[in-house]
Amino acid sequence: MSKILTAEEFLIDWMGIDNSTHPNIDSKNQWLERKNQLIKFAKLHCEAQLKAIVINAEQKQVPYTEDYEIDYNSIINAYPLTNIE
Repeated sequence: MSKILTAEEFLIDWMGIDNSTHPNIDSKNQWLERKNQLIKFAKLHCEAQLKAIVINAEQKQVPYTEDYEIDYNSIINAYPLTNIE
């Protein structure tokens, strides 16, 4: 798995927002507030996704055995990306 950007890296690298050069960010406090809002947004969706997985995960029997496994699609489809707006 490739490294996921931190909130700060996302703001600087992906969105081109830098607290020293962006005209709409005039203080360190605004920079930290924007970064903290981004982190809070991500955490809310991660928590919602985990709850959805717990509720929607389904077991299925492994063919020709008495074993069970978690259905991959029930996890993948538990929290649609369209929930993130």
